[in-house]
Amino acid sequence: MPHEVLIADRRLPLRDELTVGASADGPLLWLRRLANGDAAVVAATDATRDGLPLLGGIGVIDWGTSALLRVAGVRVELIWRAATERRLAEGAEECAICFGAFEPGVPAIACRCETLFHEECNAARFDCPDCGAPKVTPPEVSPA
Repeated sequence: MPHEVLIADRRLPLRDELTVGASADGPLLWLRRLANGDAAVVAATDATRDGLPLLGGIGVIDWGTSALLRVAGVRVELIWRAATERRLAEGAEECAICFGAFEPGVPAIACRCETLFHEECNAARFDCPDCGAPKVTPPEVSPA
C-alpha cells in the first residue's frame, strides 16, 4: 500500500478515499488516492503542508513522498510506505501474472505499486511487471 494516513497514532490505509475530522460544513480534510498512486488533498479551511500554506486548500502528494498536514488543529501525517504486503483481495481485481480474478477476501500479495498477485503467481515471478520492483514475499498476516 503506497500511502498510509497517521492521525493521533491511528494508521489508516489510503486505498481509495478518506475524510478526516469534522466541522459544521462537513469534513476538515478529504484525501483521495489517484490512479497513478499520488494522493489528492482538499482542505475545508486554512491548512498547511510541511509548514507551508496549502494554497486554495488543494494539493497533491506525489507517489513516493510523505507530507505533514495541519488543518484546524488536527495533525495528519501522510506516510509513504514502499513495501510489499499480504492483504485480502477486495474483489473486482485481477492477478498481473495469470490475469485471473480474485474472489473477495482471498489472500493476495500487493506490490508496493499496488499490483496484485495470487500467492502461487507471486512465488513464480522475479519482479513486478508494472513497476519492475524485485519480488519480496511479505510475512503472513491473519485475517481481521
